[in-house]
Amino acid sequence: MKDRWFIDFCYTLKDAGISIYGINEFKKVKYNTNKPVFEMKTGSGIDWFVLKIEVHFGEQAVGIKELRKAMVSKDPYILLDDGTIGVLPNEWFEKYSMLFKMGTIYGDGFQLSKFHFTVIDELHSQIDNDLVLPELADKREKLTNISLGQIDKIPKMKNVKLRPYQERGFQWMNMLDDMQWGGCLADSMGFGKTLQTLTFITHLIKKHPKSTHLIICPTSLIFNWENENKKYAPQ
Repeated sequence: MKDRWFIDFCYTLKDAGISIYGINEFKKVKYNTNKPVFEMKTGSGIDWFVLKIEVHFGEQAVGIKELRKAMVSKDPYILLDDGTIGVLPNEWFEKYSMLFKMGTIYGDGFQLSKFHFTVIDELHSQIDNDLVLPELADKREKLTNISLGQIDKIPKMKNVKLRPYQERGFQWMNMLDDMQWGGCLADSMGFGKTLQTLTFITHLIKKHPKSTHLIICPTSLIFNWENENKKYAPQ
């Protein structure tokens, strides 16, 4: 089985129309020489892409839990119900591993948060749902043509006026919020990431008065956050 030589050789013979006999006579290990088939049907909910994933080795189906476990652990060998061992193709791990890492099992199906729409978008050629495709196209269009124009009025902060690049950071976070996407604001030390975030949170509190916001940071930065909060947004 080194480098999958045996199973790939069986696939090559079958593709050439050559029959293989004797596999079922193996005593210790029986390999399923049927090429695995990956089928995916997609749907869309409010916050989730809904997936129905089926994998078959001939007449032997693979359960979604077993498939996810194999894909996440990058273990190509799956024990099938008839006692044979199915071998997942290497290219599947490159193509689908992120899908299984980000998604969660839901009943006999699979769910993927719309925050991870790019994972679904990469499988564009396999999507057969007329509702999902336009949704992906819309999000792709927004990503391609991101506008950082004035989305909302910048709230007044105490003792400071945002610099132009800081205003853009604030507007960028607003854009992500409007699209319900996550993001990462990255910049050099001392360029005001904390200030931009405090401005954004101030804006959100005015927009949603009863909202709660959680800041997670290393203990070494707690006092920095506390001091900048008192300085710029004591309210």
